[in-house]
Amino acid sequence: MHILITAFGTLGDIQPSMALAKRLIADGHEVLLCAPPDFTDWAKRENVPFHPVGRNFEEWMREHTKVVSTNLIKGYALLAKGLRADIHHQFNDLEKINFGEYDLVLATGIQMASPSLAEAYGVPYRFICFSPQMLPSSDHPPTSVPFQNLPTFCNQLTWFGHRLGFSLTFNGLINRRRRDFGLGPINDYWKHYIGDNPIVATSPHICPLPKDLNHLKETGFLFFPQKEEELDKDILDFIESSEQPVIYAGFGSMIDPKPEQTTRLLVEASKKANVRLLLSKGWANLGDENLPDHVKVIGPTPHAVLFPKLSGIIHHGGSGTTAISAKSGTPQLVVPYMVDQFHFAKSVFEQGIGPKPIPRARLNLKKLVHTIEVLVHDKELRKQAKLVGNKLDNEDGLSNLLKELCLNKIPQEKELLTH
Repeated sequence: MHILITAFGTLGDIQPSMALAKRLIADGHEVLLCAPPDFTDWAKRENVPFHPVGRNFEEWMREHTKVVSTNLIKGYALLAKGLRADIHHQFNDLEKINFGEYDLVLATGIQMASPSLAEAYGVPYRFICFSPQMLPSSDHPPTSVPFQNLPTFCNQLTWFGHRLGFSLTFNGLINRRRRDFGLGPINDYWKHYIGDNPIVATSPHICPLPKDLNHLKETGFLFFPQKEEELDKDILDFIESSEQPVIYAGFGSMIDPKPEQTTRLLVEASKKANVRLLLSKGWANLGDENLPDHVKVIGPTPHAVLFPKLSGIIHHGGSGTTAISAKSGTPQLVVPYMVDQFHFAKSVFEQGIGPKPIPRARLNLKKLVHTIEVLVHDKELRKQAKLVGNKLDNEDGLSNLLKELCLNKIPQEKELLTH
């Protein structure tokens, strides 16, 4: 079959989409992956046909570091403005593709053009979400709300406001482009975007779906394959050079307006907690040249290979990092910054595989030292993390997803794809 995958976001959004593309290609399907241009070289290395769509997301984040990192409300307003601008790029870039050549369109992340183009060409469309919080539920608020323990009626109110806000912000722009294809207007952007039958590519062992969403299929996480030899020897030597526990700290695609200050905090906390630290640079550019011997700064590293070798993991709570941390069987501390990271932080704590999360705005030395000690030494925490890790290790999210799409064998009838 000919399958078009349209993805938008950071590495945590694109990596599972890349894993899906590689699996489909290995199964004999013809695939085109559409994603932001900063992933072009990676797709080429993985031999995945690629079409750049939209703008470089990392560049945008760096341009607006201070606002996004320090003011949640202004940060979301700025993000909405950026997404409005990206609508034009998405439509313009995707219009260069003949959707009529494809049998199925799959979308991940906030891809605002592909639902309309799939509709215009009469191609089946399915949305794959990497966070249950993207789906309306009375059990949780939308990703724009960091508070995770609101009563049911508050969650319903926040979803009403969220959907109304998205519709007011984006409907006009999208409907103008839809008219170019002879399509009628949409009234509820969020419903249009997620479709009638979204697939939830997370695991019930981490994020069990609430009762009002249990009619949907939760397939398991889509892990990108990584090999032992991809781990640098100097990192392995650092881990094995002492019996002292080694932890990882990194915040992925989160930008930090004061990386020197955050670096000092993590270094001092690891020293006081008597652990050694692998400090990931990430988009925040953490680390400097004058660090003590118990700290090693690292760049992009295969988490699937690294994390099982460690005593603890500190991260921002993105879907991909949360998933691979859980699969490693290593306890994790989530330090959420924004959007669905608060939801994953709560899930990690509730499943007993990490201590109580510390929101980034409340992170300080005293809290961090205490939590690192719990992370490394709490026997029940380590036992539960290992138990959940074994469950995820036996869960094949990619195969489950292909089964849901009726793509395990080729060919399949097009009408089966949308059930």
